[in-house]
Order: sequence, then C-alpha cells, then structure tokens
Amino acid sequence: MSQTSLFEPDLPIELVQVFKLPTSGNLKAYIQIKVGEITICDCRVIQQVGQRAYISGPQKAHNGGFVPLVKMSQSLKQRVEEAIIPKLIEQQIVKDHP
Repeated sequence: MSQTSLFEPDLPIELVQVFKLPTSGNLKAYIQIKVGEITICDCRVIQQVGQRAYISGPQKAHNGGFVPLVKMSQSLKQRVEEAIIPKLIEQQIVKDHP
C-alpha cells in the first residue's frame, strides 16, 4: 500500500471556511484549510499594518504560553500561503501588500 505524504508538492490546498473577526487588530480571521485529505481547523490569519498577511497554524495555551497543535514545514507553509492569501484578499479579509 502506498502512503501519501503531507509534503508532496502536488497535494491540493483548499480554503474550506473563513471566520472573519469584527475587530480591527492584527488577527483578521480564523480559517479552515484542507491539505490533501486532511482538514486543519483554527488556523489564524494575521496581518500587521503595512505588512503582508500570513497564516499561522492552530495553537493551544500551555504553561502560560502557547504551543502549536500543527507544525508545517517552511515549504508547506509557503505553499499554503500562496494558495490561500489571494483568496483572502479577494474576500477583503486582508489587504494586498507588495
């Protein structure tokens, strides 16, 4: 039986759902994304004033700080952002930034 790796470059990346936040802070939304057959919930969309938006994986509070629930390699994180951020710009969740 062959196994599929989350890091295969041909796995589709989809935006499943957007939960836009009504505030004007840096945290713009929570999103659900799908990478291949795996859905990752509670990813954070963050954009600081004058900077490009980025996506951070879900996290939980632990010992007074936060720890990630999902760790993505840098190459997968880049692929996710390249696939998802343009859709968030179209939906006016974040602003385009060169």
